[in-house]
Amino acid sequence: MSISVALSSALSGLAANSQRASTVSNNIANATTEGYGARTVVTGSIVAGGDGVGTRVVAIERASDPVLISSRRLADADLGRSGAGLDFYSRLEGLVGTPNDPGSLAGRLDQFESSLVTAANAPDAEAALAGVLFAAQTVADQMNVISDGIQTMRSEADGEIANSVVFINNTLIELDKLNEQLVRTRGFGGNGNALLDQQQVLVDRIAEFIPVKEYRDQSGRLRLYSTDGVKLLDGNPVTFEFSPTRIIEAGMLPGAPLGTLTIDGNTIPSTGGQAGLTGGRLMALFDVRDNLAVDAQTQLDGVARDLAERFEDPTLDATRAPTDPGLFTDLGAITDPLNEVGLSGRISVNALVNPSQGGAVYRLRDGLGAVAPGNVGDASLLQGMSDALTAGRVTVSGGFSAAERSMTVLSGELLSIFSGERQFAEAGQGFAAARQQTLAEAELEQGVNTDDELQKLILVEQMFQANARVIQVVNQMLDELQRSL
Repeated sequence: MSISVALSSALSGLAANSQRASTVSNNIANATTEGYGARTVVTGSIVAGGDGVGTRVVAIERASDPVLISSRRLADADLGRSGAGLDFYSRLEGLVGTPNDPGSLAGRLDQFESSLVTAANAPDAEAALAGVLFAAQTVADQMNVISDGIQTMRSEADGEIANSVVFINNTLIELDKLNEQLVRTRGFGGNGNALLDQQQVLVDRIAEFIPVKEYRDQSGRLRLYSTDGVKLLDGNPVTFEFSPTRIIEAGMLPGAPLGTLTIDGNTIPSTGGQAGLTGGRLMALFDVRDNLAVDAQTQLDGVARDLAERFEDPTLDATRAPTDPGLFTDLGAITDPLNEVGLSGRISVNALVNPSQGGAVYRLRDGLGAVAPGNVGDASLLQGMSDALTAGRVTVSGGFSAAERSMTVLSGELLSIFSGERQFAEAGQGFAAARQQTLAEAELEQGVNTDDELQKLILVEQMFQANARVIQVVNQMLDELQRSL
């Protein structure tokens, strides 16, 4: 090997090791940076005349495990999906309340039942009759509150859908811009690794809402599809459109008048076998708005109808006309099976027994049709109302079984249904969280290992010293040759 070749080899080694040192330092500095893939310097020989005359940096590769990242993103989507359902049922269970809570639906029904027993034992006591009115109002109010809460959760889900659509659109636009930068960077000989880091972060954020699969063409341009084949980014980004509904009421369904999701003008069904983009938080929000909340409302309306019809029994109150409402009304009218949707949000106590609405509490004792106080010692109607509340009765709507049950048992069954759904959702969310955490930790293990990087830095230092020593020796040899001339 000539002196010039030795010097050239040493200088190329210094340059390569300088790049290694810079890369290792950059890895350590970005050890906790989101989306960062550890870099590795790939070197190759400089060949002249069939002989190696040095080393060169061939590429700086970015570490990535596409299979692991894809699995973790699917876990992210599943965690987002399960979280939406769990949040809904947890809040719903809180609205209904537990039986030992006096403010729960079951607790208010127990208080109503107790007030009827108290009044039946002292039918002449106006305070006892006023207690029945108050207890009945709290039952109706509690049903109103639960119904309003369900519609509020539907409205919140609708609003979050709108915000998610804006976020997804903006993120897809940013990914498209990064695609253009990546193609230009590689066209000028750059590696574009920093752009790949940024793209990974953005795709990860979309993955919470939509389960995605990514591909890259020969130029490195990212193509993004949902796992069920809906194009998100391939060439140009698609455009999601969704119109939020300011106020949602019971009975509102998708398309009439609730907003639907479209992509480039094509409607994406949110329910049924043709539903798209399933598996992430976005469609889980549609499920809350259009299915879970609707089912809960139907069950609550079934309970409200059962309560009202117990006091509409023609044999209960001889003073009441068959077409007139009973103690509980649908905004002042008798309940109509054909207008049951939203009944729990409209149910109220008959104004005829409410002094603040021109009624009188004595009608709780003497009958809704009574025009004047009757026998103050007659407790038959109060006892009849108590019996109606506790009697076994088949709940004809709301999806309940055909078993006979009292109102207290029915309210407990309603809570049991919601609690069961919450527990099921909680178990699913726990599994999804454990799976996501496991995959995320596995991904981190494949990221920057600072201990390994420091070991690499020590080796780089040793190689740097060796190349520097070669240069020093060559310099000494040249000095000796010069002196000998």
